[in-house]
Amino acid sequence: MKIGSSSDWHIDAGMDEDIASSVRQMAMIFEEKKVDLIALPGDFFDRKSTADGRNLLRSLMQTLANIAPVIGVYGNHDQPGDLDIFGQI
Repeated sequence: MKIGSSSDWHIDAGMDEDIASSVRQMAMIFEEKKVDLIALPGDFFDRKSTADGRNLLRSLMQTLANIAPVIGVYGNHDQPGDLDIFGQI
């Protein structure tokens, strides 16, 4: 089984364009390598998420979910409710 992993995106910390670009590049690698699972162990947000941040996360998660199943868990920066977005993917 091949597992792709990434963490500590810290969306809403002022570098969202760079984060999105990096995740999209990573997605191309995951697709090329034919990963079976994508594990995202937290710190999606830098602080309490904003609507724009949650929309970006949903878009990035959908990109990854089109490649392989995605598992994500809360990190120490993620707040209750931040990851409810997973239920929409």
